[in-house]
Amino acid sequence: MNSARETTLVGRADELVALERALDGAGGGQAGLLQVIGEPGIGKSQVLAELAERADGRGFLVLAGRAAEFERDVPFAVFVNAMDDYLGSLNQRAFNALGRERTAEVARVFPGLGELAGELAPSLQSERYRLHDAVRALLDVLASGKPLLLVLDDVHWADEASLELLAHLVRRPPTAGVLTAVAARPRQSADLLVQALGLAVRDGLGERLELGPLSQSEAGQLLGDSVPADSRESLYRESGGNPFYLEQLARHGGAVVSQGADPFSVEGVPAAVTAALAEELDALPGPVRTLAQAAAVVGEPFETDLAAGVADLSPDVSIEALDALLDGDLVRPTDVPRRFRFRHPIVRRAVYEWSKPGWRLTAHERAARLLAAQGATPGVRARHVEQSARPGDTDAISVLGQAGQEATGRAPAAAAHWFGAALRLVPADDAGKRLEMLIPQAKALAAAGRLAEARQALHDTVELLPPELAAIRGQIVAAIAMVENLMGRHGEATALLEQALDELTDAGSPEAAALMIELANDGLYAPDYQAMIEWSRRAYEIAGELEGHQALMASAAGSLALAEYNVGDIASSRVHLEEAAAIVERLTEAEQAEKVSSLLYVGWTRMSLEDFDEGIRILDRGLEVCAQTGQDHLIVPMLIGKAICLTWQGRLREAGELAERIVQVARLSGNDQSRAWALTLRSWVATFAGDLSTATAYGEEAIHVVEHGVLSNYFSALTHSYYAETRLENGDPERCISETLSALGGEDLPVIEISYRSHCYEILTRAALAADRLEDADRYASLAEAAVEGIPLGGRVGEARRARAAVYMAQGRPDEAARCALEAVAAQEEAGARGEVARSRILAGRALAAMDQRDQAIRELERAYAELDQCGSDRSRDEAARELRRLGRRVRGGKTSDRQAVQVSSTAGLSRREQEVAALVAEGRTNRQLAEELFLSEKTIETHLRNIFRKLGVSSRAAVAAATLRGGDQAS
Repeated sequence: MNSARETTLVGRADELVALERALDGAGGGQAGLLQVIGEPGIGKSQVLAELAERADGRGFLVLAGRAAEFERDVPFAVFVNAMDDYLGSLNQRAFNALGRERTAEVARVFPGLGELAGELAPSLQSERYRLHDAVRALLDVLASGKPLLLVLDDVHWADEASLELLAHLVRRPPTAGVLTAVAARPRQSADLLVQALGLAVRDGLGERLELGPLSQSEAGQLLGDSVPADSRESLYRESGGNPFYLEQLARHGGAVVSQGADPFSVEGVPAAVTAALAEELDALPGPVRTLAQAAAVVGEPFETDLAAGVADLSPDVSIEALDALLDGDLVRPTDVPRRFRFRHPIVRRAVYEWSKPGWRLTAHERAARLLAAQGATPGVRARHVEQSARPGDTDAISVLGQAGQEATGRAPAAAAHWFGAALRLVPADDAGKRLEMLIPQAKALAAAGRLAEARQALHDTVELLPPELAAIRGQIVAAIAMVENLMGRHGEATALLEQALDELTDAGSPEAAALMIELANDGLYAPDYQAMIEWSRRAYEIAGELEGHQALMASAAGSLALAEYNVGDIASSRVHLEEAAAIVERLTEAEQAEKVSSLLYVGWTRMSLEDFDEGIRILDRGLEVCAQTGQDHLIVPMLIGKAICLTWQGRLREAGELAERIVQVARLSGNDQSRAWALTLRSWVATFAGDLSTATAYGEEAIHVVEHGVLSNYFSALTHSYYAETRLENGDPERCISETLSALGGEDLPVIEISYRSHCYEILTRAALAADRLEDADRYASLAEAAVEGIPLGGRVGEARRARAAVYMAQGRPDEAARCALEAVAAQEEAGARGEVARSRILAGRALAAMDQRDQAIRELERAYAELDQCGSDRSRDEAARELRRLGRRVRGGKTSDRQAVQVSSTAGLSRREQEVAALVAEGRTNRQLAEELFLSEKTIETHLRNIFRKLGVSSRAAVAAATLRGGDQAS
C-alpha cells in the first residue's frame, strides 16, 4: 500500500465491524476472503487501506498491490505488484518448505525470485493450475509465522492470468491464516472475476462489502470546516456522495473550468469531476505536466528515472517536477524508494487522456527504447512497442512474438494478445511470417477459452497454406472441427470435415484417412454410433493399403476398436484393439507424437473393455507425449480415462485427487464441454466414495454448465444421467429415474453406448426399488440382463446380475438373490472392478442372512467391509458395518475414519447451526432429510457442510460423524 493514507475514512461503521471480523478469522488461523465492491471513487481503496493499517497493528504480514488500467496484458501484474518486493527480500532458505518444483514455478512469475527458477520442464497451457497450486502453497508458507493479509486493489483491471489465479484461490483457499482482500468495480469486471466472486458469495466464503455513497452529514465531515457550509450542499449534490468526486470538486470549488481547459471524458466519471481534473492539470507548469504525462505512460506505479527519461527531462528538472507533483498531491510515494503512484487511478487516466496522441506515441517509443537498454524482457517492453511500432517493423514484430512465447505457458490470453499485436504489423503478403504468428495465436486463444477467435485464427491459417502442404492443411481443418464441436456446433464440424474430404484429389491418401478418423469422432457428439463405425472402418481400410504410415494405422485401428465397443461388438473390438496396441508399441516417440490420438483410442478402449492396468499405462504414455510435444487438446480425455480406470479398480482416493486435477485443467480451458465433463467425473467419483456433499456440489455445477452453456449432445446427456445416481444416493429416487430417462432418450437408452446400458439400468432398478415401484424395478432388471447379452464384460454382467438380485430380495426370494449376487461378485472379480465386487458382497450378505446362513453372510460382509475401507468408499463401508451389527458382529472403526478422526479433537470450532448439522450427519441423515428437518434449502445445507469440512479439516461425512462423536465423548 502507499506509505501515506489516500484519504481519511469517514463513516463506514458497518464496514469497519466487518474488517475486524475478517481479521479475527485470519488471526485465528482461518483463510478468508473479503470483497470490497463499488463504483469508481466510492472509497474501496480507503477501506482496504484501513484494513491494512489495522492488520499491521495486529502484527500481520501485509502485502498489497493494485492492478492498473493500461497494464491489462502483463501476466500476473497485480500479484507481482503486491508480492515481488517482499519475496525478493527473503533468504532463499525461506522457500525450502515450498519444495524445488513449486519454488521454480513461482520464480517464473515473480522477477524477484529469478535466481530460484532453475530447470523446469516446459508446461502445457492446460496445466497452468500447477502454478496456481504453487502460489497457494507459497501463501501458506508466508503465513506460517504470522497471519498474512494479501490486498489486491482494482482487480477489475487485472490481467486474465491474475484473474485465473485469484479464481483458484477463491475456490481452493490457503489452509493457513491468509486473508485475501480484493476491491473491484462491478460494471467493469470481467466475467471470470464476477463468476469467482459470485461463487464465493454463494458458498458463504468470506464477506462482501458493497459500498454506497456517504450520507450528507458524512460528506460534511469529510470536507471539514475549510469548505463553507453553504457550499457543502451543492458539492454533495454534484458528487452524489462519492468521496473521490466530492474531494475533487472541493479542490476547485466546484466544476468551474478555466478558459484554457479542454474537458475530456473518463468512463463512469461525471463530467463535473473530469472538468475539475482538467482545470487542475491545465494549471501545471510545463515540465511538471510533462513528467506527469510521462509517468502515466510508464506504468502504475512508476519509477522516477524511467518517467524522467520518457519525459526527456534532465535529472534536476525532473526532481523539481516530481516535488511539485507531490506538493500538489497529484502523485504519492509508495513503500518502495523512487517508486510513486497517482493519488487515484482516475487521475492517471485523466493525465494520460490529457496528453496529445502524437506525444503519447513518441513517449511509448522512448519507453520501449529505454527499457530495452535496461535489459527488460520482451514481455515488459511489449506494451510500449505495441503502442508505438510502425507496420512492417521487423524488430517490433520480433519483440511482440517473443512476448507471446514468454506468456504462452502460464498466461495464454496475454500470449494471444501479443501474437495478435504482432500480426497487425506483419505485411499482408508475408504469408510465412503470418503463419508464424497465427498458429501459436490460435493455440493460445483456444487455451484461454476464446474458441470463436481461435476458430477464426485457424481459418486464416488454412487460407494461407499452399496446396503442397495438404497434410498440415488436414490437421488444421481437424483442429477447426474440434473447436466447432467444443462450441456445440457439431453439424458445422461434420460439414467442414466432409467438405475438406471432398476437396482432396486422392480419396485413398493419408490425409483422407485422417479426416475420416475425425469424422468418426464427430459421430460421438450426435451421437451416431453407426457413423462412427462406417468412417473408422473406411479409414482403417485406407490406412491398411498405405506403406510407411504405421502411426496412421494405429490411430485408425484404435478408432475402429472404440467404435465397435460402442455398438457392442466386443469380439471385433478386441481384435482391432490388439492390432492398434501392437503397432503403438512399435512406434518411435516421434511417430507417437505425430498421432498421439492413437494412444488415446487404445487407452480408452482398454478401459472400456475392463483392462484397467493396461489402460492406465497407455494413457500415462499419452500424457507424457502430450507434455513433451505441447499437445494440450487431448489432456482432458486422457486424464478422464485414467480416472475412470482408477474408480473401477476401487482406487477412489487416487481417482478423487486426479478428478480434482482434471477439474482445475478444465476450468482453465474456458470451454463448457470440458468443464461439464470434468465436473461430472468428479461428482461421479465422489458418489462412489460416498462423499455426497462433494458429489452434490460438483454435480450441481455440472448441471448448471450444460444448461447454460453446452448445447444438447452426448456429453450433456452424460452429465444429467451420471448426476441422477447422486440424486438417488441423496434420497430422491423419482428424480433419478426421470432425469436418467429424459437424458438418455427413454427406456431404450439410445443416447448411451450399448455396452454401458447395463450400468444405467442397474441404477434405474435401485431407484425404482427405493421408490417402491417393484414392477418397474423388475422391468429395468430385465432390460439390464438383455443389455449384456453378447457383451462378455464381467463388470457389465455383474451389474445386471446385481440388479436382478436386488429385485429378488424385494420380492422375498433371498435364495435366488444370493445366487445372483454371488454371480455378480464372480463376474466383477474377473473384471477387476474391486469396489463393485464389494457392493455385490453386501447384497449377497443380506440375502444369506435372510436365509439364516449367518456365518457365510458374515464372511461376505466382512470381506466387503475390508475391501470398501481399503477403497475409500466410506458410505458403502458403513452400510456393510450396519449389516454386520445386525448379525451381532462388532465392527472396528475403518482406517479412513480413524485417520481423519485423529485430526479432530472436537466440534467446538463450529457455529451452533453447524454443530446441529454435524450432529444430524452423524445420525446418517441425507442432505434432503437435513433440509426438511431444519427448514433450510438443500443449497444452504451444502454450504454448511463445506464450512464444516473446512473447519474440521476432513473430507467426508463419515469423518464429520467421527468428530461429532469424539466431541460428545469429551464433553461427557
